[in-house]
Amino acid sequence: MDLALERDIAFVERVKLRFRAEVFNVFNRAQYGAPNANLSAANFGVITTTISSYATGRGTPREFQLSQGYRFRAGLQSRLYRDLRAGLLSQSCAQNLGIPSVE
Repeated sequence: MDLALERDIAFVERVKLRFRAEVFNVFNRAQYGAPNANLSAANFGVITTTISSYATGRGTPREFQLSQGYRFRAGLQSRLYRDLRAGLLSQSCAQNLGIPSVE
């Protein structure tokens, strides 16, 4: 079982800082592969491998990962104000949305 926690901290309307913590194989359980099915082999029925040998994910020991991201985007109101100035949005629609009129 894998687990992830995430937290966004907004500094202003358009700037956010994101912290994320992930844990792979939370319970640290061994995940074994299939037993040997070759009847003529000396190790018939013996499990000799784990499910995978990937760097992360299934079949690996418990692993923690931390990340941080910075997000900057244009806010909805500033985009609407830009559309209003360009003539793509009517004055009545802008008033209904609470955007100041452009002279």
